[in-house]
Amino acid sequence: MARAVESPGREVAIERWDPERREFVVGPGKGDVRVRTFFYPHWKAFSGNTELSVRPDKDGAILVGVPENATTVVLQFQEPARVRLTMAIGLLGFMVIFGLLFWNLLFGQDKAGATKVLVS
Repeated sequence: MARAVESPGREVAIERWDPERREFVVGPGKGDVRVRTFFYPHWKAFSGNTELSVRPDKDGAILVGVPENATTVVLQFQEPARVRLTMAIGLLGFMVIFGLLFWNLLFGQDKAGATKVLVS
């Protein structure tokens, strides 16, 4: 496969090629479109508001089932909501750890065992 997007017997023009989003226009004709990107289940393809089928090719590339008429295809990687939730929980955990460290530096005990007190 020499081109990033190809479909035998159909014209293909790439409009946008980003790490998590690809947009291309496919001319009229029959057949699937092969995209030079490794298949992963979170890749979703859309033509307008219609979701298209996405499946792996025999060598691991993405095959998109495209209608026979000319259409613009948006291929987008959509992380599940659990990924964002996990990132937020991790960030909150780090904030608690650093907050406790900071609290201990201000109000913890010194080496002699006496409690530090901020005096204003």
